[in-house]
Amino acid sequence: MVKPQREDVQSHQTHQTHQTNQIILHENTLEEEENAKFEEATENLRLHYQEKLDIATEELNKSKLEVQTLKMSISEVGNQRDFYFSKLRDIEMLVVKNPSVEKEEMLKVIKSVLFSEKEVELVFDESGVNVRIR
Repeated sequence: MVKPQREDVQSHQTHQTHQTNQIILHENTLEEEENAKFEEATENLRLHYQEKLDIATEELNKSKLEVQTLKMSISEVGNQRDFYFSKLRDIEMLVVKNPSVEKEEMLKVIKSVLFSEKEVELVFDESGVNVRIR
């Protein structure tokens, strides 16, 4: 039997070390490629959900503005309701307190109350009904 020479053993060991290094390098390359793919997929998901978040935020801001506008409208409608209810109360007071006032005088005062853009105050005295604009 022939004894392997020391150089052959060293050459074989060197060859094995080289192959091991190539395998490790290949595994590292595969791992880097997987990491790169994972990072790319993660970035794509982040961008996708950021876009959805931006859209949702824009819709939320629009809804907040719409709610604010509606609140202002409700307030305005409430003020108008109070304004016209006040006019009706004034007319009711006119009719209840002065049933003896002539029709023409009554119509004149009612028109003054109805067509006044501001609130009015009805003053009742012996001479009749007077309308004061507040």
